[in-house]
Amino acid sequence: MRLLLNLSVGRKLAASAALAVLLLGGLVALIWLETARIMDAQRDQARMEQALDQLETGADALREAAVLERDLLLTQDAAGQAPARARLLGMIDDGLRRAEAGIAEYGHPAMTEAFAPLRTAALAYREALAALAEQRARLIAVRDERLFGQSADYDAAFEAVHGSLAFDMQGDAAEDARQRLLTVHAAVNDVRLGVQRLLASGEEAQVRRVRRGIAQARVHGRGLATMTEAPPRLREDFARVSERAVALAQAAEEVLAAGEQVTRLRQE
Repeated sequence: MRLLLNLSVGRKLAASAALAVLLLGGLVALIWLETARIMDAQRDQARMEQALDQLETGADALREAAVLERDLLLTQDAAGQAPARARLLGMIDDGLRRAEAGIAEYGHPAMTEAFAPLRTAALAYREALAALAEQRARLIAVRDERLFGQSADYDAAFEAVHGSLAFDMQGDAAEDARQRLLTVHAAVNDVRLGVQRLLASGEEAQVRRVRRGIAQARVHGRGLATMTEAPPRLREDFARVSERAVALAQAAEEVLAAGEQVTRLRQE
């Protein structure tokens, strides 16, 4: 202290200036360090927000899968099955990819660990939906190739018999044959309409309607085919209608079986 008091005025001013510069330098360094810390915190915050945005976008995509599953089930034509399947599975893939990108962006080990079971569940969901889409496509194919094909054959046989019945039989026998033929036709129509409504709405009542129509088509078809009162050529035509009705009933049973598989997969 005595040494400082004995200094000349010039040296005292120089010492004061040096001390001020030193303090200023320390303040600048402190501000620089604090600024760097704030910038690091801002970068961390921005990275976290970007990661959360990616995760939220991925979660939205995964939630959208339920909507696309409904669209798949409402798609009734064969041509629309593959695009609907691609949209559904692609949405899950996109959701997982975005979620993984968000976690990689943030780079926190706890988030990576927590994401593992979610990824496993999402992949299992994707596999189940792929099986559902495949079975749905098979259901539509059975309907178009088997049921509609048999339906066209049946209509041709029915129209031929219905048009010639009045010329080949008369009296009570003709009326009995007509009633049997129309009963078979009503059962076949019940089967066709029931299948269409079942595929469009999924109503459980339509399953019962189709099964009842199948049973009636078979029973009344056999009765039609065994009418001894009809002339030989007409009996052959009745037998042909009966065969077509039974074949259509078999195709309808295949549609029901495929539909039950779709229902089982959805429940699982």
